[in-house]
Amino acid sequence: MTSHRRSAPRQDIQALRALAVVAVVAFHAGMPLPGGFVGVDVFFVISGYLIVGLLARELIDDGRISWRRFLARRVARLLPAALLTVGVTALALLLLVDAVTAGPALADLAAASAYAANLWFIANRVGYFAEDEPSPALHFWSLAVEEQFYLFVPLALMLAWRVRASLRWVGGCLLVLTAGSFALSVVVTPILPSLAYYGLPTRAWQLGLGACLALVPLHRRMSPRFRPWAAVLGSVAVSWSIFTLDASWAYPGWVAIVPTAGAALLLAGGDPQWSTSTSLSAPRRSFPKVIILLGDVSYSLYLWHWPVLVIPTLASGQPLTVWETLGAVALSVLLAGLTYRYVEQPTRRAGACSQKPWRLVSFGVVTSMVVAGVLAVVPAAFTLTSTETVPTFVGGQIPERLEAPRAVPLNISDSLASPSRAAIFSGCTDLTPTDDEAQLERCRGGDTDGSAASVALIGDSHAGHLQPTLDEIGEDEGFTVDTYLRNACPVFAAPITHYDSGRPHPECQPWREDLLMGLRAVPPDVIVVSHNDAGYFDDLGVAPSVDEWLGWERELINDLPDVPVLIVSETPHWVRSPATCLAENLDDVAPCSLPADGAYPFDHAALLGADLDAGRESPVGVLDGHDLVCANRCYAIAGSILLYSDRDHLTDTGARALAKRFQTRWEASGIPVP
Repeated sequence: MTSHRRSAPRQDIQALRALAVVAVVAFHAGMPLPGGFVGVDVFFVISGYLIVGLLARELIDDGRISWRRFLARRVARLLPAALLTVGVTALALLLLVDAVTAGPALADLAAASAYAANLWFIANRVGYFAEDEPSPALHFWSLAVEEQFYLFVPLALMLAWRVRASLRWVGGCLLVLTAGSFALSVVVTPILPSLAYYGLPTRAWQLGLGACLALVPLHRRMSPRFRPWAAVLGSVAVSWSIFTLDASWAYPGWVAIVPTAGAALLLAGGDPQWSTSTSLSAPRRSFPKVIILLGDVSYSLYLWHWPVLVIPTLASGQPLTVWETLGAVALSVLLAGLTYRYVEQPTRRAGACSQKPWRLVSFGVVTSMVVAGVLAVVPAAFTLTSTETVPTFVGGQIPERLEAPRAVPLNISDSLASPSRAAIFSGCTDLTPTDDEAQLERCRGGDTDGSAASVALIGDSHAGHLQPTLDEIGEDEGFTVDTYLRNACPVFAAPITHYDSGRPHPECQPWREDLLMGLRAVPPDVIVVSHNDAGYFDDLGVAPSVDEWLGWERELINDLPDVPVLIVSETPHWVRSPATCLAENLDDVAPCSLPADGAYPFDHAALLGADLDAGRESPVGVLDGHDLVCANRCYAIAGSILLYSDRDHLTDTGARALAKRFQTRWEASGIPVP
């Protein structure tokens, strides 16, 4: 076995690692690097380049790859630091954070311990951007993708090598798989964004591109004339991505090729000798020592920075100040340095010297599973004590007299740790009437057994959380419900920016146009419209006048087909999740309510009394979402029914329990119920 397998990465790779981790940390710390999340993409390319380069050299030297030794090195290199971070994070959650918040976070850490965080977040529809209560294990998704990739790549390389012992052939096979993964990413991103963001099949091409880059120089040297241009183009591409991309882009998709190819170009232009045998050996260029040190500790810094930033926010319910954020970043760097010195380095040497690789791999797997099992079981130990059981409502419907119980009842409808959400959010967003009929049928609600009447529910997620309400009414009254929603996109054409990035959402206008075209082509019997008025008011920066707001509403109505339209104003927003508030006030829910006159940032009474149907034959009515869940105050819980799943969305249970109240107000609005 040749010595280059144990040599340190060259300095330009360390510098690129440092750039990647600084970008990610700055992004998570809220600093002005909107595309800092692409640092993960850069890590993927570096990882594929380094690891597959070593595996390819092993194929040349030995004609085979020792899968056990490879896995043993991965276990020794990555697992100890990762499990240390998981353990300390879990302990901090137990000591500092309330049980309702800690429970789901511990479950996330359990998935992270098993290197399945990405699969867990896909299954639970966790978004990477704009989480109200972000998971302290969220960043483990990328580590899971890497390790899942490296379970298969050695086997794929060996299989290709057995077919033809040529690195040109092996590289060609890998290139085909890489291109297929990229194509899949482009197709899946607009349809299933969480799956595209976290999934191995849609991310493998980024590791694969680095892997292809490692294989190319083994049979073809790069022209010296191209290397400087490669480095310049790579720098421009990565810099543009860090300073320009943000959460409003459909990511990864096609745009991810920019930072990914940029990282590959930086690697290609970094080594004058440009061959795998020398690319991992002594460096030829000099960087400031602090950059090399950041490159050394980049893995540990990536592990520590996110829980250190998140846990104080979860504990206090308030975002960190600038100075607190800087302190958290400094603490992350300190922890990273200590972990690198006392955990990473010793265990890496132990892995390289191991004479029984299967024993090391087995120990690592068993340890991961034990930690995951413990963390999965611990949340069950949290019992939410209460003092009373309240009677359930007749038919499960909240009556006209809306009251909150004195304390959180034992028979509360939802778990405070994981409140229910409308099923429509699972695979049924971004639809329009022109989409595939089979998909539309799968996402259809109400009376689906051949009903002739139809209702179209349109808007953003604040339309989506009303779908269970209309589903209940539709089943009773005999109409179907087709819900067309796109998160963070209003149906009206106001100059709205994306809630997280502050830039126009590039997908809103095309979706809106397709939606309106489809509704005009086949008009439903009634259109119900709802959207996040308060959130868009904030996103506009400067609050528009009531006349401007009503003008946008009228413009939307004029664009809709001439059928009855019911506009539902939004339900109240909360500063923090009501479920968390209830968990902290089990014996007295009074602090978990809002004044009835302070739940909106604009004069929604003007919307309720406005003349919106000028020039239309069909009527336009407004249903007051405020009145739907408020009496003298706005409540988080009614009887045994938990109303909110987060700060501004109804639970599935709560939305269904509000069906009778909603229907009463619908009928009073002057809009006929089909």
